[in-house]
Order: sequence, then C-alpha cells, then structure tokens
Amino acid sequence: MKLKLIPLMLLIPSISNAEVNNQNKFAALAVDRNNGFAYGFAYDNPKSTIAEKKALEECNLRSKNNNCSIVLSWSGEGCGVYRSIDENVGTAYGWGIAKSRGEADIIATREAQKRSGGQNVSNFVWACNSNIKNKLNVIKNLSLTEKKTNEKTANIKTVTIGNQTWMAENLSSIQFQNGDNIFLAKNIAEYSNLVKKNITQPLAVRVNKEYYYNWYAASDSRNICPQEFRVPTENDWNILINTVSNDPQEFDTKMRSKTGWKGTPGKDIYGLNIKPMGFMDKSTGSDDKVYKVGLLGRFWTSSESTTDSSFGKNFAFFGTTSSMSNWYKDNPVTSIRCIKSL
Repeated sequence: MKLKLIPLMLLIPSISNAEVNNQNKFAALAVDRNNGFAYGFAYDNPKSTIAEKKALEECNLRSKNNNCSIVLSWSGEGCGVYRSIDENVGTAYGWGIAKSRGEADIIATREAQKRSGGQNVSNFVWACNSNIKNKLNVIKNLSLTEKKTNEKTANIKTVTIGNQTWMAENLSSIQFQNGDNIFLAKNIAEYSNLVKKNITQPLAVRVNKEYYYNWYAASDSRNICPQEFRVPTENDWNILINTVSNDPQEFDTKMRSKTGWKGTPGKDIYGLNIKPMGFMDKSTGSDDKVYKVGLLGRFWTSSESTTDSSFGKNFAFFGTTSSMSNWYKDNPVTSIRCIKSL
C-alpha cells in the first residue's frame, strides 16, 4: 500500500501568500502499537493539539481496538514517514522525522526492520507541512523515548528463579509503554480525595521515594512495566510459589529482604528483596497515610477475581506468612513488582 498525502493550499483573500507561508504549521502521527497497520497522519494544522486530535481520529477509524496514541508530532518544515510490514505477516512498524521525506524514510525503514527482523516493510505513508519557512521543531518523538527506555531497561536489576525472571526492585514508573502518562497524585491528601470518589482510572502516588498504584494501573493493557516486562498474573505468583515453597511461612521467609522488617528479617535467598512498604486503603481508615510500613509488603497482580469482578488479585507478605487475596479495584494502592515477558 502506498498513500501519498498531498498538501492543500488555502487561499484567503484578506491574507497575503507571504503571510500564510510565515504562519507556523503543526503535524502529528498516531499509531495503534498493538496493530501497526492502524495509523493516522495530520498536517498543516494551526495548533499541535488540533493536529494530534485529527491524527488520533484517523488512526482510531483504522484500529480494531480504538487503542491509538500519538507517537510523533512536529511543527515547521520537515516530513514524517511511517513504514509497516504487511498486515497478514505481522505488526512491525517504524517512523521517522527529518527535514526531507527521503531522510525521514531512511529512519522509518531502519526502525521498522529492527522490529520485523529484517523483513520487507513495504507499506509507506508520509506527510509534510506545506510552504513552511519555520525551522523543524520536534515536539514529541517516542522513538527517542524508547531508546532512552531501552537503555534504562538494560540497567534494571533482575533475579531468575526457576524459569521466571523478576525485577529485583519495586516499580517506579509513571508512564505506560506507549508513552502515555499515568495520573500521579501530588501527595497522600490528593490521592485520598480521588479514592473517596471511587475513580476507575489508573492512579499512582509517591510517598518517601516509593511508588504505589491502584489495580487499574496494574491491569491496564498499555502496560505500566518497562519494556520487556509486565505486571505478573495470579498464575505467575503461583508458579513462583511452586518453585520456592508451597508452605506460606517458608515462602515468606525465603523471599523477604534481610532489612527493613520490624519483626524477624527475611532470608532473601534469591535476591528478590521483598521490602515491607505497606499500602494505603480507605477501608482501614488509612487513606491519608501509608499503612503498616515495616510490617507488610503488598503487590498487585494484573488478574481479576474469578468470583467478583469488583475485586483484583493482590499478593501479600506479612512477615510471618504469605497469601493471595481479593482487594477492591478502586480502593487501595500498593507496590508492583514486574516480571519479564517470555
């Protein structure tokens, strides 16, 4: 498929051609990153917000899941190019931005081929702002964000237990893998007010350098974990238990960190470093403070209760034993520990 986007010139009698050419113009690219064949371009717009809105609308018309997001936006001169593999082959894609279409295409092709394993990425679309004298200004380019994310991912501490590889530290991200930001409450007070409204959107709050999340953040399909990782399911925890020990007390002792616990310290024999960071929960009256720090560590799974859809699954280390339990989705915020995707 080849689609050439031809810029349109609007002639407004009251404004000279020189004045039109001097006005800055904005463009954007939206992509459904679960279906690389779904995309949307917008160009020659007076504002970046308008360009992004149009690109999202076009992309969502092609997307089966209405899951598009902005991956590239710019103003001034320059062209954006999007390359993807044939839909019946896979979903590999890539984009590029540069002063010329040719330069942008080189970048887009290189990125798409990295994702496709070198396969042909024949689908080609492009957009350029027309008659522009303003210099190229890249407002957003998630390719650059991904590069920084991959570098950061390479420095993540991990431990391998059996056939599983886990992060050896709690999650501290406020951005989904597609670049969308999660809502981060300014403080416990703001978080508390949001919880009382029974919100159903992804939410996080940072207290004493520790990040806490609600179930909607943990289960969101955009994935709050770093690239190559995901939030573990209930089954992932069960596999870990079967590998280490089916005895709740022994499992608790073997996995807990050697420091930070007010009671008997753990042995941390695998280096998973489970710390007692507590949680916040309005049902215990602790929605205005972190509850049981030093005594308990709780972690969301991405799994929903099989008996009541208002609950999500949460795993806890109590310092003496451990267990999986049902917790209200909109109620508490707890830690998240990510597992590497197979």
